[in-house]
Amino acid sequence: MPPVPRPMISAALRSAIAASSRRIATCRAGPRATARRTGCAGPWPVELSAACRPVLPAGHLGAFRCSNNSCSSRCSGHTPLKDGRPASSTPSASPASSLSLPAPAPGSGPVPPCLDGGAGDAGPAPSPPQSAVGSGARPALAAAPWLCALLPAALLPGSLAACEHRWIFESFVGVGGITMGLQGLVSLGIFINPILEGIPKIRKRGTVGKMPLLPYSAMATQGVVWTVYGLLMQNPAIWTPNLCAAILGLYYWSVYMCYCPKDANWLPFTEKHHRVAFVATALLCIGAYTFLEPTTAATVLGLTGNVMTLKMFGGPLAAMRTVIQEKSTQALNLGFTCIVNLNCNLWFFYAYFMLNDPFIYMQDGLGLALTTIQLALFARYGIHR
Repeated sequence: MPPVPRPMISAALRSAIAASSRRIATCRAGPRATARRTGCAGPWPVELSAACRPVLPAGHLGAFRCSNNSCSSRCSGHTPLKDGRPASSTPSASPASSLSLPAPAPGSGPVPPCLDGGAGDAGPAPSPPQSAVGSGARPALAAAPWLCALLPAALLPGSLAACEHRWIFESFVGVGGITMGLQGLVSLGIFINPILEGIPKIRKRGTVGKMPLLPYSAMATQGVVWTVYGLLMQNPAIWTPNLCAAILGLYYWSVYMCYCPKDANWLPFTEKHHRVAFVATALLCIGAYTFLEPTTAATVLGLTGNVMTLKMFGGPLAAMRTVIQEKSTQALNLGFTCIVNLNCNLWFFYAYFMLNDPFIYMQDGLGLALTTIQLALFARYGIHR
């Protein structure tokens, strides 16, 4: 099939946007739809706080319902409603307000949170079941309108927020009020791996040799970051496995230093640099959690965790380059690569389809891509024995 010329695509897209915008305007103008709305109404928000939660839709796009009537100061870019009608007759201007999609057909499955509820005769859809997130902060990033325009509803972020099997990812196992999902158990398996391999090897040799400290110090530091992030979001599925990572990372760190020469500078740098970085990161996380607004704190913590993850990708990238140059997978571990790939798959699925949390699914998406490439290298060059 010959490629469709770009002007034809642009014209079709403009036509679809214009038609859907007229449909949205009609829905919003309807008295029955307006009367059903409570709290806040407006275009797609840049950020949503705990007081302004998206409702799984049964109608058109662009507005959100709030969990209370006092959210005018917390809903970014929204117009507060009074007695079911906007407090101001002038709609809030936003470039995104004119970019809308047609309403999904009835019975087409769950509709993602970037769509609006409260239109049509069927009435607003019920709110999704309250998850472990509770009333914690919401990530500052939300599904972009262009993403909603390109992907089908079933593939949009948050499209499985009301899935009945969500418990698998949030309360697969639990003791009292502390729960952990399936992806948390897989992560725990990765965190325990050094107890079975690295630590016994160090104790048997009586020295760390040239083994770096970075994997253990990074585990402890990232564990602290994501533990505080999970506590801020009030989601045990996030903070329980990462608390285990922080504790285990500190334990591995202490064992490592028992067998490490005092003048070691290949860790990389020295142990003092690692200690200063850990303390500084912990103070940053505690300060953000204590003194910043929840949404701002979530942004700071999420970006900090992602920056650290990007730095940690240097090791896998270097190993992949070595494999390609030597045409041998000696530098890679097949079992560890498979378990990390599974871990990234589960976290990406949970964060993308259920939480709509870009801070988590972006880093795990990158990890998933890297481990998939590593598995492809095993398929290309075989398993080194």
